[in-house]
Amino acid sequence: MKAIHAVGAVLALIVLSGVLAAQSPESVPPSENPAPSTLATSVSPCTEEQSSIDVLDDAGVPLGGYLQRMKMTVRENWFRLMPETDLNRAGCLAITFVLHKDGQVTDLKIERTSGDEALDRAAWKSIEHSNFFPTMPGRFAGDQLAFRFNFVYNPDRNLRAVQNAKLPPTVISTSTDGPVYGIGHGVTQPRMVYAPTPEYSDKGRQKKIQGTVTMQIVITPSGTVRDAKVITSLEPSLDKQAVLAVNAWKFEPAEKDGVPVAVQITVQVQFHLY
Repeated sequence: MKAIHAVGAVLALIVLSGVLAAQSPESVPPSENPAPSTLATSVSPCTEEQSSIDVLDDAGVPLGGYLQRMKMTVRENWFRLMPETDLNRAGCLAITFVLHKDGQVTDLKIERTSGDEALDRAAWKSIEHSNFFPTMPGRFAGDQLAFRFNFVYNPDRNLRAVQNAKLPPTVISTSTDGPVYGIGHGVTQPRMVYAPTPEYSDKGRQKKIQGTVTMQIVITPSGTVRDAKVITSLEPSLDKQAVLAVNAWKFEPAEKDGVPVAVQITVQVQFHLY
């Protein structure tokens, strides 16, 4: 005889939020195994559209071409030194340094950290491994210049994260539990802790119906389910079995500002014959 199983799965949206704080200019290089105190503690929102380099002093001569070569050198080292595990991360940091006329780099400082040690370390090494840069242009009369390099990992994701962090949470409806929120913008995702599978109905078994029932549900601040509503039907008797099972699910509730809140999410219950 064929075994019969029904599998439930939760689908929910996870939204990144940006980290905001004041700048602090004093930092030291991240080590291979840095202690927390060795990294800059200031994190600012990433608003740059791409990585860039700023001249912090008045050079007195145009540096356009020289800056482009500096930027290319740093970027080449950056991508070469970046671990593959960091390629898809999002982050933004700024490193300042002094460039001497002969191209030597000194006084590196992390002015703004990404908040991620691995991202900070890859950016730091990209400048450190660029030492020396080409000799400064002959028309430059000074001995040194100060620069800032802004490193932006996956800028589109950074900007979306900052924008999302500024948006208020979405209130979908109100109830006796208070507002019912959408996930994101400060509202965390609930976590399933108990999910009994539904039974096949006699009709569904006889007709060998397989597929998915999609529902909207509200998870209360206590982690129970209410207001289960079928939005994509499979077959009426299987829809009923799916609702009965989902109503018994239990969750660690979503939170807003550390307080449990009600949220609405979409769930799917799959019926398969094996």
